[in-house]
Amino acid sequence: MPFTISGKKQGGVEEQCKRRTILTTTHCFPYVKKRIAVMYQHHTDLSPIEVAIDEMSKKVAEIKQLCSSSDVDMIKLQLKLQGSICVQVNAGPLAYARAFLDDASAKKYPDNKVKQLKEVFRHFVEACGHGLGINERLIKEDQQEYHDEMKANYRDLARELSIIMHEQISPVEDGMKSVLPDSLHIFNAISGTPTSAIIQGIPSSSSVYFLRWDNDLSTSIYHTFVALCYLTPILGAIVADSWLGKFK
Repeated sequence: MPFTISGKKQGGVEEQCKRRTILTTTHCFPYVKKRIAVMYQHHTDLSPIEVAIDEMSKKVAEIKQLCSSSDVDMIKLQLKLQGSICVQVNAGPLAYARAFLDDASAKKYPDNKVKQLKEVFRHFVEACGHGLGINERLIKEDQQEYHDEMKANYRDLARELSIIMHEQISPVEDGMKSVLPDSLHIFNAISGTPTSAIIQGIPSSSSVYFLRWDNDLSTSIYHTFVALCYLTPILGAIVADSWLGKFK
């Protein structure tokens, strides 16, 4: 439920808060015999910058879900991209960036929340680039001009974010830029694991917002897990051959 500190229901992005209500019931849904009684409810109030993180994370998740579908719905993908990157309708993402990441504004908010929002914007740019790459492969000739306009708007969006965030936000021109660090590429090369399979396992924003992990912790845990997946079999082989195996 949206609200503002001043009491109004709606306001500017820098004052817009959100109350999230979680209901705990006596039975699981669906329960068709009778209405389910609510045991208790829990309210969580999100500050304006947390609302921005939440909304931008939803955009990223929606674009990624459309792109990862086995049968991509081109119409839905185009509508989602248009609502995210086109100049005439991209007031949402850029409004959040200007309100919370600009030099004068960022000092008002906790450093960890500012870093978290920046990380979400990086994923946002990557997801949009990936979506544009898929759209380019699906469109017909009569939609090429429309696609070129979206690509131009996408570059403008990345340029504007680079100015606001004071870092180079490079547009993903081919839509296939990997978000994996070089060390994980080495593991992929050794093991023969396809990169796309690992991308699907990267911790999503749910680990940040539902488990209350920050981005650094979430990424560290994931990469540690991946490293152990490849290293522990080697240790197990040494133990088996040296102490437990038939031919020790």
